[in-house]
Amino acid sequence: RYLAATIGQTLYFDAPRVRLPDEPVQDRDVSDLIAQLELRAFENWSVDLDLQWNHGETQVERSEVRLQFRPGPQQVMNFGYRFQRDRLEQADVSVAWPLSDRWNLYGRTLYSLSDDQAIETFAGLEFSSCCWGVRAVAREHITRRTGERDRGIYLQLELKGLSSVGMS
Repeated sequence: RYLAATIGQTLYFDAPRVRLPDEPVQDRDVSDLIAQLELRAFENWSVDLDLQWNHGETQVERSEVRLQFRPGPQQVMNFGYRFQRDRLEQADVSVAWPLSDRWNLYGRTLYSLSDDQAIETFAGLEFSSCCWGVRAVAREHITRRTGERDRGIYLQLELKGLSSVGMS
């Protein structure tokens, strides 16, 4: 499949009786327009677009754009942009890339454009052999709404072949 498009809108016969806390009372007879587009027409590239359009206010309420580059089965780079009116505007970049047969590199940054700061950043390196593997990751992220940050370095050792999950 090279291209997929979806568009939808809900028509209300009665006013909705259930709503989330702090959500305004719905007085319209139609919902926002929702549209999605997936494009996979290029060899190693894909693009996904999502949009929520408020036709009453004639403005975008939410949108998301994701671009992915995948030249091989273990190689991937992702680029994303998220927007929610009066709530957030974020950019997201992530990568997983083999450096050799045994070494892999991982990383991600989630950045708030509205707050001009990183929400989460991590980078990691992985070594894997037939019998064991080790991963080291450095991570920094916001843990509370106050902006308090947590930083850590994590190390994981995987011993292969000692146990299995599921049926063999």
